[in-house]
Amino acid sequence: MPKNKEDFLMSRTGTYKAISDTRLRHRRDGTLPVDLGVRDGSALESVFKAIGSAVENRASSVVTVRGTSQHSASFVQVRPARERGWAVVSQSSLDQPQAMPDPNVLRELWDLTPTEVLVATDLLRHEELADIADARGSSVETIRMHVKNILRKTGMASQKKLVGLLTRLAALTVTNAESGASR
Repeated sequence: MPKNKEDFLMSRTGTYKAISDTRLRHRRDGTLPVDLGVRDGSALESVFKAIGSAVENRASSVVTVRGTSQHSASFVQVRPARERGWAVVSQSSLDQPQAMPDPNVLRELWDLTPTEVLVATDLLRHEELADIADARGSSVETIRMHVKNILRKTGMASQKKLVGLLTRLAALTVTNAESGASR
Protein backbone atom coordinates (compact mmCIF):
# COMPACT_ATOMS: atom_id res chain seq x y z
CA MET A 1 0.00 0.00 0.00
CA PRO A 2 1.43 3.42 -0.85
CA LYS A 3 2.59 5.38 2.18
CA ASN A 4 0.34 8.32 1.36
CA LYS A 5 -2.81 6.21 1.17
CA GLU A 6 -5.37 6.92 3.87
CA ASP A 7 -8.50 4.88 4.60
CA PHE A 8 -11.69 6.32 6.05
CA LEU A 9 -14.84 4.48 7.11
CA MET A 10 -17.56 6.89 6.04
CA SER A 11 -21.33 7.16 6.06
CA ARG A 12 -23.45 8.64 3.27
CA THR A 13 -23.30 12.06 4.91
CA GLY A 14 -19.50 12.03 4.93
CA THR A 15 -19.31 11.50 8.66
CA TYR A 16 -16.59 9.06 9.52
CA LYS A 17 -15.90 6.88 12.49
CA ALA A 18 -12.49 5.38 11.82
CA ILE A 19 -9.23 6.38 10.18
CA SER A 20 -6.36 4.00 9.42
CA ASP A 21 -3.76 6.75 9.75
CA THR A 22 -3.40 7.61 13.45
CA ARG A 23 -1.67 10.94 12.68
CA LEU A 24 -5.01 12.43 11.66
CA ARG A 25 -7.57 13.68 14.16
CA HIS A 26 -11.12 12.37 14.15
CA ARG A 27 -13.68 14.91 12.98
CA ARG A 28 -17.43 14.43 12.84
CA ASP A 29 -18.55 17.52 10.96
CA GLY A 30 -20.66 15.88 8.27
CA THR A 31 -18.15 16.57 5.51
CA LEU A 32 -15.38 14.65 3.86
CA PRO A 33 -12.19 14.86 5.87
CA VAL A 34 -10.08 17.82 4.79
CA ASP A 35 -7.16 15.41 4.52
CA LEU A 36 -8.58 13.93 1.30
CA GLY A 37 -7.93 17.24 -0.44
CA VAL A 38 -11.23 17.17 -2.36
CA ARG A 39 -11.97 20.86 -2.97
CA ASP A 40 -13.62 20.73 -6.40
CA GLY A 41 -17.41 20.73 -6.06
CA SER A 42 -18.04 18.24 -8.86
CA ALA A 43 -15.39 15.84 -7.53
CA LEU A 44 -16.87 16.15 -4.05
CA GLU A 45 -20.32 15.39 -5.45
CA SER A 46 -18.90 12.36 -7.31
CA VAL A 47 -17.31 11.06 -4.10
CA PHE A 48 -20.60 11.41 -2.21
CA LYS A 49 -22.44 9.63 -5.07
CA ALA A 50 -19.86 6.82 -4.92
CA ILE A 51 -20.32 6.55 -1.14
CA GLY A 52 -24.11 6.36 -1.63
CA SER A 53 -23.70 3.67 -4.27
CA ALA A 54 -21.37 1.68 -2.02
CA VAL A 55 -23.79 1.93 0.91
CA GLU A 56 -26.99 1.22 -1.05
CA ASN A 57 -25.86 -1.01 -3.94
CA ARG A 58 -22.65 -2.49 -2.45
CA ALA A 59 -20.84 -1.14 -5.56
CA SER A 60 -17.20 -0.03 -5.73
CA SER A 61 -15.96 2.95 -7.73
CA VAL A 62 -13.03 5.29 -8.28
CA VAL A 63 -13.15 9.10 -8.52
CA THR A 64 -10.23 11.16 -9.84
CA VAL A 65 -9.50 14.44 -8.11
CA ARG A 66 -7.60 17.27 -9.80
CA GLY A 67 -4.52 18.62 -8.10
CA THR A 68 -4.45 22.01 -6.40
CA SER A 69 -1.59 24.15 -5.15
CA GLN A 70 -1.79 22.39 -1.75
CA HIS A 71 -2.73 18.85 -2.85
CA SER A 72 -1.48 16.64 -5.65
CA ALA A 73 -3.85 14.96 -8.08
CA SER A 74 -5.28 11.80 -6.59
CA PHE A 75 -7.86 9.12 -6.95
CA VAL A 76 -10.43 8.24 -4.34
CA GLN A 77 -11.49 4.60 -4.18
CA VAL A 78 -14.84 3.84 -2.59
CA ARG A 79 -16.02 0.35 -1.71
CA PRO A 80 -18.70 -1.09 0.57
CA ALA A 81 -17.65 -1.67 4.16
CA ARG A 82 -18.44 -4.92 5.94
CA GLU A 83 -20.68 -2.94 8.26
CA ARG A 84 -23.95 -1.94 6.57
CA GLY A 85 -24.47 1.79 6.10
CA TRP A 86 -20.76 2.56 5.74
CA ALA A 87 -18.22 2.72 2.91
CA VAL A 88 -14.44 2.50 2.94
CA VAL A 89 -12.93 5.56 1.25
CA SER A 90 -9.24 5.45 0.30
CA GLN A 91 -7.23 8.25 -1.25
CA SER A 92 -3.97 7.76 -3.15
CA SER A 93 -1.81 10.38 -4.81
CA LEU A 94 -1.27 10.11 -8.57
CA ASP A 95 2.00 12.03 -8.25
CA GLN A 96 3.88 9.39 -6.29
CA PRO A 97 6.91 7.93 -8.05
CA GLN A 98 6.55 4.75 -10.09
CA ALA A 99 7.31 1.66 -8.02
CA MET A 100 10.06 -0.49 -9.50
CA PRO A 101 10.43 -4.24 -9.12
CA ASP A 102 13.43 -5.56 -7.24
CA PRO A 103 16.23 -6.24 -9.79
CA ASN A 104 17.18 -9.43 -7.93
CA VAL A 105 13.63 -10.73 -8.34
CA LEU A 106 13.77 -10.05 -12.09
CA ARG A 107 17.05 -11.96 -12.33
CA GLU A 108 15.74 -14.88 -10.26
CA LEU A 109 12.37 -15.19 -11.99
CA TRP A 110 13.50 -14.99 -15.59
CA ASP A 111 17.30 -15.21 -15.55
CA LEU A 112 17.60 -11.68 -16.96
CA THR A 113 21.08 -10.25 -17.42
CA PRO A 114 21.95 -7.04 -15.55
CA THR A 115 21.56 -5.07 -18.81
CA GLU A 116 18.17 -6.68 -19.50
CA VAL A 117 17.05 -5.70 -15.98
CA LEU A 118 18.04 -2.07 -16.66
CA VAL A 119 16.24 -2.06 -20.02
CA ALA A 120 13.14 -3.63 -18.44
CA THR A 121 13.00 -0.95 -15.73
CA ASP A 122 13.52 1.76 -18.35
CA LEU A 123 10.54 0.35 -20.27
CA LEU A 124 8.52 0.42 -17.05
CA ARG A 125 9.31 4.15 -16.81
CA HIS A 126 7.71 4.45 -20.29
CA GLU A 127 10.92 5.51 -21.94
CA GLU A 128 11.30 5.27 -25.70
CA LEU A 129 13.82 2.80 -27.14
CA ALA A 130 15.84 5.66 -28.65
CA ASP A 131 16.06 7.39 -25.25
CA ILE A 132 17.10 4.13 -23.58
CA ALA A 133 19.76 3.62 -26.25
CA ASP A 134 21.11 7.15 -25.76
CA ALA A 135 21.23 6.77 -21.97
CA ARG A 136 22.99 3.40 -22.24
CA GLY A 137 25.38 4.44 -25.01
CA SER A 138 23.95 1.73 -27.28
CA SER A 139 22.19 1.60 -30.61
CA VAL A 140 18.43 1.28 -30.89
CA GLU A 141 18.98 -2.12 -32.54
CA THR A 142 20.91 -3.34 -29.49
CA ILE A 143 18.15 -2.17 -27.13
CA ARG A 144 15.56 -3.80 -29.42
CA MET A 145 17.55 -7.07 -29.14
CA HIS A 146 17.50 -6.79 -25.32
CA VAL A 147 13.74 -6.17 -25.40
CA LYS A 148 13.21 -9.25 -27.59
CA ASN A 149 15.29 -11.34 -25.16
CA ILE A 150 13.27 -10.01 -22.20
CA LEU A 151 9.99 -10.79 -24.00
CA ARG A 152 11.18 -14.32 -24.81
CA LYS A 153 12.40 -14.99 -21.25
CA THR A 154 9.23 -13.63 -19.61
CA GLY A 155 6.87 -15.20 -22.14
CA MET A 156 5.24 -11.87 -22.93
CA ALA A 157 3.96 -11.19 -26.45
CA SER A 158 4.46 -7.42 -26.46
CA GLN A 159 6.16 -4.53 -24.66
CA LYS A 160 2.75 -3.42 -23.40
CA LYS A 161 2.13 -6.79 -21.75
CA LEU A 162 5.67 -6.77 -20.34
CA VAL A 163 5.10 -3.36 -18.77
CA GLY A 164 1.84 -4.64 -17.25
CA LEU A 165 3.65 -7.66 -15.81
CA LEU A 166 6.44 -5.50 -14.38
CA THR A 167 3.90 -3.07 -12.91
CA ARG A 168 2.09 -5.91 -11.11
CA LEU A 169 5.40 -7.31 -9.90
CA ALA A 170 6.45 -3.87 -8.60
CA ALA A 171 3.14 -3.53 -6.74
CA LEU A 172 3.63 -6.95 -5.15
CA THR A 173 7.17 -6.05 -4.14
CA VAL A 174 5.97 -2.80 -2.51
CA THR A 175 3.07 -4.55 -0.75
CA ASN A 176 5.29 -7.33 0.58
CA ALA A 177 8.00 -4.90 1.71
CA GLU A 178 5.47 -2.80 3.61
CA SER A 179 3.98 -5.86 5.30
CA GLY A 180 7.46 -7.08 6.22
CA ALA A 181 7.02 -10.27 4.16
CA SER A 182 9.77 -9.78 1.59
CA ARG A 183 13.24 -11.10 2.25
